[in-house]
Amino acid sequence: MAEEAQTERPGRSGEAYHAESAEAVVDHLESSTDRGLTNEEAQRRRERHGPNELPEDKRAGLVGIFLRQFTDPLIYILLIAAGVSLAIGSFASAAFITAVLLLNAIVGCFQEYQSESSAQALQSVVRMCPRVLRDGQRDKVDATELVPGDIVLLETGDTVPADLRLIDSTNVQADESLITGESTPVDKDAGAELEEDTPSLSVRHYCIRAVQ
Repeated sequence: MAEEAQTERPGRSGEAYHAESAEAVVDHLESSTDRGLTNEEAQRRRERHGPNELPEDKRAGLVGIFLRQFTDPLIYILLIAAGVSLAIGSFASAAFITAVLLLNAIVGCFQEYQSESSAQALQSVVRMCPRVLRDGQRDKVDATELVPGDIVLLETGDTVPADLRLIDSTNVQADESLITGESTPVDKDAGAELEEDTPSLSVRHYCIRAVQ
């Protein structure tokens, strides 16, 4: 099954590509269903559009993670209790509540920092390498190197590496639960004819990349 990686032609925007035929979209993107892009053209588009990835949020430091441990409503109640105990002269109770809060914050900070570090390390190791058509040859590339006009070849069980326009499909279903919340797979059809005002999540010949 062949699919197109993105539906934005360099220098054009606002086009209702979902209302056009697959052939027209390929033409707009100056690509080819038989040969795909040339490696040189893919390199030029990558330099123009940048990598196929979302910007990552800046990771919070230890101090930020530690302070986050005090944002729970229950923590606010305990802090108020500690303040009241201190105000009425019950220093032992205030010290005990404060010690519990600090211990909870330290343990929570350590666990959250470890979890974020493990997730980041796993993400750097597990990379998507979809099959694409370049210069008439099938090749695997890193998903971040996909550009508008790339012809992506998907098979059963593959993860969608970018927002794609279907060119050809046979009994295709996509899991879009992360996007729509629907637990059942969604039927996709490369030949579906749609109106320009069709909502994006109802476009049957698009496969959308879900990001957690």
